[in-house]
Amino acid sequence: MATVAGTSKKIDEPYFVLATQNPLEMEG
Repeated sequence: MATVAGTSKKIDEPYFVLATQNPLEMEG
């Protein structure tokens, strides 16, 4: 979960892994 646009890009890699594990979160 990232609120800052700058940080969102940095955690884009690790966040993607979580999204794959939690497809429900990606939709929500």
